[in-house]
Amino acid sequence: MHGVLDHARRNGVAWVALFVALGGSSVAAVSLANHSIDPVKLNPNSIGGYTRAWVSVTATGRITVSTAKVRVVADAFDSKGRGEQSIVQTYNSQGQAAALPYDMDLVCSTPR
Repeated sequence: MHGVLDHARRNGVAWVALFVALGGSSVAAVSLANHSIDPVKLNPNSIGGYTRAWVSVTATGRITVSTAKVRVVADAFDSKGRGEQSIVQTYNSQGQAAALPYDMDLVCSTPR
């Protein structure tokens, strides 16, 4: 029981964000009629985005493939790097922090 409470305390915001996102897509799934979204509503001039950077990293932190200028720093909190930074923590199926391979995309909306 202590592990569940500890997990909930550390990841409370993430759980709230997950349920808000799932709830929004569930509302859209049941409230939109079939074929109600047509090409006019999905106009690419109104909705857009792009992948700014992407990377595939092994469990040891080695980059296998990526866009240019992506790097992995072992301790991002101590990094003196410049530019955009993302911190990735991976967990095993028991919820314990573990070094696992991962893929990451930085997706940005297109300014209109």
